Amino acid sequence: MKVYCAERKETVEEWSDATIQEVLHEESGNRLSSLKPYRYRVLFERYGTTQEVSAEEICIYEESEDLQGECQLCRRCVRLTKHHLIPKSTHRMMKKQRGLDSRYLSRTVDICRPCHSAVHRAEDNTSLALKYSTIEALLKHEKIQKWIRFAQKLNR
Repeated sequence: MKVYCAERKETVEEWSDATIQEVLHEESGNRLSSLKPYRYRVLFERYGTTQEVSAEEICIYEESEDLQGECQLCRRCVRLTKHHLIPKSTHRMMKKQRGLDSRYLSRTVDICRPCHSAVHRAEDNTSLALKYSTIEALLKHEKIQKWIRFAQKLNR
């Protein structure tokens, strides 16, 4: 399964494309906890390295060959992914602090993989949830605007 994952390096945390290689389960005598995923072993595509990560460090994205259309950020016609305007890893916090319901938290926009990566490089998930939870807010972000200008030049 393709995921977008927090990759811990010596001094930096960077989000990169990865593939889940193995689901690791919590070691416990409790039968229920052994059924729940605890950590994942992922393979980072860019470097070919593996790392163990928690569920909070993974953003699963949906990518489908038949989901083709115009990216809502760069406006290029390409294969699209679903971007959760409020990242899934922040849903519990947003329900508790802001009282938001699941339907509101589950809102997505269709954007291309390069724009999706640019969004997650620009801000951490908490900032995305609190400050950039609309397509309009994302379009105003300086780093995302810079990426969009570059991406639009690719189709000329």
